[in-house]
Amino acid sequence: MPVAFTIKSSKKIEKQLRKFDEKTRQRLSLLFLDLKANPVPVGIHDTVKISGFKNRFRVRIGKIRVIYDVEWNEKIIELFRVERRSDSTYDF
Repeated sequence: MPVAFTIKSSKKIEKQLRKFDEKTRQRLSLLFLDLKANPVPVGIHDTVKISGFKNRFRVRIGKIRVIYDVEWNEKIIELFRVERRSDSTYDF
């Protein structure tokens, strides 16, 4: 059985998650379960590697963008942003 990844998030990310409606939070919870098993769920979700970064990915859930880094050796997924799509979503 493959080793599950751990998802790390900051207090800022947790605050952002609480602002979403219940349906969106449920969809994000399912995404996070999928990410623990497969950090790059290309066939399951709209997942794209962000160019210019070694291990940064974006998943699109409707109008929500989840941007995260994968630390493959440590089996950690670190959430970078979870927000509605805007002009500044991809400004790093």
